[in-house]
Amino acid sequence: MKTIKAMKWNGWGDPDKEYQVFSKPALFPFLMKYLGVSQKDYTARKSKNEVVLPKANINLPFMNAVQEFLSQEQIATDDETRLVHLYGKSYRDLIRLRNLQFGTPPDAVLYPKSHQEVEKIVAAAILNSVALIPFGGGTNIVGGVEVMKKGNGTPYTMAATLNMQQMNQILSIDASSLTARIQAGMLGPDIETALNAKGFSLGHFPDSFEFSTLGGWLATRSAGMQSDTYGKIEDMAISIKIVTPKGTIETPLVPKGSTGPDFNHMIIGSEGVLGVITEAVMQIHKLTKEEYLGILFPSFTSGVAAIQQCVQNNLTLTTMRLSNQSETALGFALRSSPPLKTYKDIMHQFKQKIALGFLKKFKGLDIESTCLMIIGIDQSTPDFSNTKAQILKILKSHGGINLGSGIGQHWYKGKYDYPYIRDFCMDYSITVDVTETSTLWSNVMPMYEAVKERMEKALANESHPGYLGCHLSHSYQSGACLYFTFGKKTAAGNELNDYHRLKGIIVDEILKWKGALSHHHAIGYEHLPWYRDYVGDTSVEALKGLKSALDPLGICNPGKLIPQ
Repeated sequence: MKTIKAMKWNGWGDPDKEYQVFSKPALFPFLMKYLGVSQKDYTARKSKNEVVLPKANINLPFMNAVQEFLSQEQIATDDETRLVHLYGKSYRDLIRLRNLQFGTPPDAVLYPKSHQEVEKIVAAAILNSVALIPFGGGTNIVGGVEVMKKGNGTPYTMAATLNMQQMNQILSIDASSLTARIQAGMLGPDIETALNAKGFSLGHFPDSFEFSTLGGWLATRSAGMQSDTYGKIEDMAISIKIVTPKGTIETPLVPKGSTGPDFNHMIIGSEGVLGVITEAVMQIHKLTKEEYLGILFPSFTSGVAAIQQCVQNNLTLTTMRLSNQSETALGFALRSSPPLKTYKDIMHQFKQKIALGFLKKFKGLDIESTCLMIIGIDQSTPDFSNTKAQILKILKSHGGINLGSGIGQHWYKGKYDYPYIRDFCMDYSITVDVTETSTLWSNVMPMYEAVKERMEKALANESHPGYLGCHLSHSYQSGACLYFTFGKKTAAGNELNDYHRLKGIIVDEILKWKGALSHHHAIGYEHLPWYRDYVGDTSVEALKGLKSALDPLGICNPGKLIPQ
């Protein structure tokens, strides 16, 4: 059986969609400038016909047990299905797939349709020592859905991935309370389509929105593009239902309480290590319409100061996204033109009409230092015109130039395309990935400058400068999220060494400046090397105690989140 919405086996997104680079005449020259890319670097991706997976290790008593309540369509052991569920979508995941390195695939993939079926699967797994890995859309980039190899003390006989996408319904809407009970396997677009039809929205739009699920968002403490107004996913969750090996937990359906530690927050961010989230009651809001504008700032520093002032003056924006100089340049290099057929055509048009050329009309600006901010304002905000005027006044006081809605709409239209660009870069031997954090306002610029300096030194001996993009994506009264993107040209066979080195530099610097180990991507196993130092020994022991209490056999997503 196929997943309801499967992504490429060796890349991001829709199997029928590739990034149309020849409609972006400035993109390839941009990659040449920063990364030294040339056409000769292109490497075709390997065919699925070359894939040979390790043989599935089937525990017959377990499989016989689940066949008693799951249909034949809900059980898959074929290699194609196992391949799709093998990894998430980090650079490390994709480079291994491209090199036909398959680790430990799941032995079976199960597709439960109800909470009760999940309970029965967990019960059968306990009896037969079978590891269970929850799987939403497979977009995780920290190793959260990968089966960990045996030999690390995990006593399981086989590994079964639970694809939750059959649990894809809104079970009820309470219009008076503005809440909706939603099954955990429902994909972002399906949630919005169903809610929009009733005049509502969840308002949660992560970069992975098209391919990720409510359960995945909850399990990883996800953040979306409108989190400045509606909060991160933990701020939207009212009640959660999870199946653990010790039984089902359903948290109280109340707006707030004073009843000991909050069990919602025990479940949110648990990354599948405590059990399987099956449904949740979520806060929703009435459907609104946003106006998106592009604001150009003379520097990253001035843009950061403008955002801080808006936030601390309690001015409501759904989105405030500020890109640094290199990410701004990339954004303008993605401007569309009529399709071009050849590399020669691209070079000619790039010379005639460079991506940033239109900015020369803004005299006094250093084009190389300009930074683009995208703001989104809810048009249903009371006294919208006055609120918008106050916001624009603050932005202008920090040197911001209003470029209008055209830039804003261009960003909005392509906001989910960046992972496709990563795939294109990987085709040309570019190591590229992301690391995000949050920190106090007093640390935002010092941290940013420290990361920038370290990365410039790390790439100083390269033939090209490399790429370090950054945007400030979420803002709070006390601080903000910085989201770094890094890239460099890499020799064949050295991809993972470069990846670990560059990611390690950024994470180490983030932690020096007391930043979050992750703001919304979670821990998985990618961030495990830093986790104990980040939370402290006592916190790790407390987490281990919770794991032991709810999953004494260690069958729930082993090897993730909790250091050994």
